[in-house]
Amino acid sequence: MTYTIIETGNWNVYLTSSAFLTLIGSAIENYENEVGGILVGSISYEWLRGKNKPVIKIHSCFPSVTAKGSEDTWLPNEDAFNRVKDFTKAYSLDVLGEYHSHTRGEAELSEDDIQYIIHIYEKKNGFN
Repeated sequence: MTYTIIETGNWNVYLTSSAFLTLIGSAIENYENEVGGILVGSISYEWLRGKNKPVIKIHSCFPSVTAKGSEDTWLPNEDAFNRVKDFTKAYSLDVLGEYHSHTRGEAELSEDDIQYIIHIYEKKNGFN
């Protein structure tokens, strides 16, 4: 399995070629609207360059065909997200998160993205 390596400070992120092509393919196919999906893989620690570092391995991604997307919005389908979570448990993999495109070229989090991240964090940690 070939991985693209992304080094970000203390974290190393590995992305399989097929996951990368699936992710990019969904954005190319529907480039006028925001698209997204679910990232599936594992988190572990590995010795890299003499240090035990956290490693994220993205094995696959599931483009969401049931999400609602427009040219400036992408709303995930939480029921579909939960079904994928249940499916991945059978393969000892984890849902690592979601991805989505921005059609207007912004490569940063929007205010809606930030609020969604806060919502998911609070829900996961029992604040909601």
